[in-house]
Amino acid sequence: MAHWLRFEAKGKVGFGCLQDGVIQVYAGTMFDGPQATGESLPLDEVKILTPCQPTKMVALWNNFHALAEKLGQAI
Repeated sequence: MAHWLRFEAKGKVGFGCLQDGVIQVYAGTMFDGPQATGESLPLDEVKILTPCQPTKMVALWNNFHALAEKLGQAI
């Protein structure tokens, strides 16, 4: 099974496939036809990042009963 990850190395963010403690670096996007660059980085030389960069956060306020009461909204 392939282990994909995002990382930061030398001030740049990238992604690749982890194999035996070495990251095989890829270009493009992780989810749409990534292309191997031929570059590899030792795992201990990078900072591991979250799997993807979030673009938005969705939150529901109506599950917070105290706020609903304060605003005079029905629970």
